[in-house]
Amino acid sequence: MSPEDLKKRLEQQQERPKRDISFEIYNKELDKIIGFVEFHNINYINHAADLSVLIGEKELWGKNLGTEAAKLMIKYGFEELNLVRVTASALRPNEGACRMLEKIGMKLELVLKNQTYFNGEYVDELIFCIFREEWEQTNK
Repeated sequence: MSPEDLKKRLEQQQERPKRDISFEIYNKELDKIIGFVEFHNINYINHAADLSVLIGEKELWGKNLGTEAAKLMIKYGFEELNLVRVTASALRPNEGACRMLEKIGMKLELVLKNQTYFNGEYVDELIFCIFREEWEQTNK
């Protein structure tokens, strides 16, 4: 993802309604923004939100940068936003995203068969979830 793409994405995020919260993932060693971690569709009545994590450059994948950002975002959601449930989704071909979600304590909750057309075929969308009480038990 180029710096121009990252800037455009940030500008688009600033236009979003308050139901979304986004943070940049900044790498000190590289001295640049490498991605984003976000809550979407925050429901303040039901105390729930959808999590997404994006590390833009392939050479930075698999280095636990997304995992670290996701852990911090979930902590923020449970401790500061008073969420009780956080969900996230990944497409079945994205094994790295699935591993990251499991690594941060999320459990597979739902499989939407052939939900998304991706790279010329329909693939499953996997929905993961973690509840505050589960997170508290493993993060004391």
